Amino acid sequence: MSEPGTNHGIPRSSHRDAFVETAAALGARVCRDAMWADGRCNWIGPAMEPMEGRWRQVYKVFGPDLYGGTSGVALALSTLYRSTGERLFRKTALGAMNHALGRAEDIEPHFRMGLYSGWFGIAIAGLRAARLLDDQSTYDRTVRLVDRLAEVQPDTSNCDLLAGCAGAVIGLLVVHNELPEDNRRDNRFVELAMRFGDALVGSAIQAETGWSWGDLYKPESGAFGNLTGYSHGAAGIGLALLELSRITEEARFQEAGEAGFRHERHWFDPEKGNWPDLRNPELSGGPRTDAPSFMNAWCHGAPGIALSRLRSYQILTCATCRQEAETAIDTTVKNLYGNSEMSQGNYSLCHGLGGNSEPLIYGAEVLARPELFARAEQVALGGIDTYAAKRITWACGGPGGLETAGLMLGLAGIAYFYLRMADPVQTPSVLIFTPAA
Repeated sequence: MSEPGTNHGIPRSSHRDAFVETAAALGARVCRDAMWADGRCNWIGPAMEPMEGRWRQVYKVFGPDLYGGTSGVALALSTLYRSTGERLFRKTALGAMNHALGRAEDIEPHFRMGLYSGWFGIAIAGLRAARLLDDQSTYDRTVRLVDRLAEVQPDTSNCDLLAGCAGAVIGLLVVHNELPEDNRRDNRFVELAMRFGDALVGSAIQAETGWSWGDLYKPESGAFGNLTGYSHGAAGIGLALLELSRITEEARFQEAGEAGFRHERHWFDPEKGNWPDLRNPELSGGPRTDAPSFMNAWCHGAPGIALSRLRSYQILTCATCRQEAETAIDTTVKNLYGNSEMSQGNYSLCHGLGGNSEPLIYGAEVLARPELFARAEQVALGGIDTYAAKRITWACGGPGGLETAGLMLGLAGIAYFYLRMADPVQTPSVLIFTPAA
């Protein structure tokens, strides 16, 4: 039961006005940099792309995706319009969503199943933007994309949450919830989600230490093993399977999800209180090492794994999941500011202080620990003091911290973080999607 003066177990912030003002200033900067043509708008920004076997920095126009594209910007600006009523945010959100829906075909078929990279994220952003903006045209065009989701087939060469089959599972379950009942057409999206879930179960690498996904366990990959973590590893895949089991009551999905968490327990480092980043370091231009490194971010490491375990604790009421969530939150807090090589120095959602505050916000609700929300408030106020008060450019999550407009790496996502701090009940997380039953 929530305490008096709380929303769903999350304390109300006394800094709400400052947080909305900060989000509005960030949103205005995003709108200022929009490039317009024929009722659509887009942005140019730094990005990382694979070239000659390594990730390299490029500058490019945004695609339509949720992670770094125009649908993510549209979702943030739509939420900002809901909070402020500022017409510029509505106009730019519609222009960004028009671009995303008009360019969805640009996404290669291999990536269309992704939650953050593909059609499912665009569909969620479009449905939410249409509701927040009260725009029938956006809704109608999004439904046409939703009707094409059945074209996307499972591809087990990519199983993760960000761009693969696990993201499709979550995306389909969320789309099912977001549509009005008369447009759901029975359980077609749940049935599609089961198809992707069965592909995950069938493609798992099964070992005594747990189940994992991918081929990074092979020596020739140069990696240390199949990945842990939320966006690309077993935490996100396992949680997607648990969500599917909760809705379908199919035991095979729960068993597979729990087996994925066992894989992560095998790799857990109690001294660091964290789970390693098992990727080949040479792909990012780093030197070859004898042991994996550690990150403290939504994408890799404790903060993202905290989200997976908090949600799993809600689903399973599992004491081990709660214990792992608390360990991951403790590690996140210890590494918020400059305490180790795992600390983050920007405010982005993917691998910055904005994203690392999400397990504190969510943990305050799930674990009934209001002090976690107070800690997130300190992070948010620190950003205002460091950047807004001094009128300097916010550090983003891309190469060199350069400014960009996108949701997961840029100003739109930082604005969303401040809106979430201002009203976490009315501003649902974009770092963990929780389908209703």
